[in-house]
Amino acid sequence: MSNLQFQPLSSCVDASFWHKLTQMKLDVFKINDAPVPITGYFPAGARQGLPASRFFVDHDAFTTDVVPAAPLHHFRVPGTLVNTNTLADFGSYDKDAMMSRNVAKIWEAITSGQALQNPSMLAAFSLLTFADLKTYNFLYWFAFPALLTSTGPQPLDQPAQPLLDLWPQEAWAALTPALADSPVHILAGPVDHPEVIPFADLVKHTQAHPPTADEPLTLVVADPCERPDVAGWPLRNVLACVQHYLITPETPVRVICYRPAHLPSSAVLRLRLSPLGHVEGLPKAVGWER
Repeated sequence: MSNLQFQPLSSCVDASFWHKLTQMKLDVFKINDAPVPITGYFPAGARQGLPASRFFVDHDAFTTDVVPAAPLHHFRVPGTLVNTNTLADFGSYDKDAMMSRNVAKIWEAITSGQALQNPSMLAAFSLLTFADLKTYNFLYWFAFPALLTSTGPQPLDQPAQPLLDLWPQEAWAALTPALADSPVHILAGPVDHPEVIPFADLVKHTQAHPPTADEPLTLVVADPCERPDVAGWPLRNVLACVQHYLITPETPVRVICYRPAHLPSSAVLRLRLSPLGHVEGLPKAVGWER
């Protein structure tokens, strides 16, 4: 059986981001090229006819003290911006070190438990830019780190099943408000009356209800992909986080790739996950946008 496939994110930079970056460069950053916090957001699904797996930054990216709400069916995540001063600096910037810093943040969020409380930290990104304010040309490169684990998810069946073949649409209409506050949740209870449980309760839930083949651990993960046979990029770090807290080999897990922007495209994957085991230093990662 082939490995689970993930669709990479594709950046979409709104013109308002460059306008705000120009202001920040002139009034705040000046020649300071130290990393600064920003935010971006991705959609859970894509409306028919629109591109999928997009990742957006706009003028709100720089508002980090009171983080603005993301648009409907989108989830905002933290990131780090490095704005270089020259084209040469942009080209020679140590991108491996930049990726490592981001991976360290994600790994710290996982091992400390912060990612259980705030799953958006699992999708932390990096953005390297150069703004030529004489010609108004802008160069940029995104990194969306995905941790590489030695024991990856093992699909139990393919292709994935459509969500609405397994749960009635009416049940999901009732769950929509409860699923809007975070990109990751746990689902429990009967099919006709499911219960949404915070991701923060992962350890407590799996201890109280050890996953079995008939009653697997069920995750609801906001998914920017639209393909029935492929999962979205953010799922990779969610699974790595779950693996960090597992104690039982080959735990059965059911993942609902939740796409409320076009609910019929939501898919259900059945996987086996094993504990990560000891990780020396930082996990390896991939994720520079191509």
